[in-house]
Amino acid sequence: GWQDSADWDIGDKVPFQLKGTVASNYGAYKTYQFIFHDHESNGLAFESSSVKVYVDGTEIHSGFQVVTSGLEDGCTFEIVFENLKTIASVHAGSVITVEYQSALNENAVIGSAGNPNTADLEFSNNPNDEQGGETGTTPDDTVIVFTYKTVIDKVDGQNQPLAGAAFQLEKFVAD
Repeated sequence: GWQDSADWDIGDKVPFQLKGTVASNYGAYKTYQFIFHDHESNGLAFESSSVKVYVDGTEIHSGFQVVTSGLEDGCTFEIVFENLKTIASVHAGSVITVEYQSALNENAVIGSAGNPNTADLEFSNNPNDEQGGETGTTPDDTVIVFTYKTVIDKVDGQNQPLAGAAFQLEKFVAD
């Protein structure tokens, strides 16, 4: 399942999930903005081609934009729904889910400080604003990706380093 922290290796593609629920008074709006803001630390590299968006568990392919440039709030990227009303399957209480991957890269912080990824959701909050420009924001939610350095020494029975010993560690992947 999804959790707030996990251990990954540098080079791994780390899966992330953002989730938001549409307001119960959604029907009172003429337009409804819904924007996920995501700020990744330097140790994570967002892969925009990995983005998948779902409405109530069904994948959709339009009605939103993945924005990675021109962002003025310091975000790494945004998933922008200018108007959820253009997506026929959305209704009050719909759950909008965004799944994506980011690679843990060479800038990753090794150890307990980890590599945070923080997101919030901006949403329309005034049904009387016909243009949908008045918005509210959820509190930030942060998850942390950890990675570690391992030091391994090959020694003999007296705990002395073996001269010329060489070996290679590899990550085990079931397939």
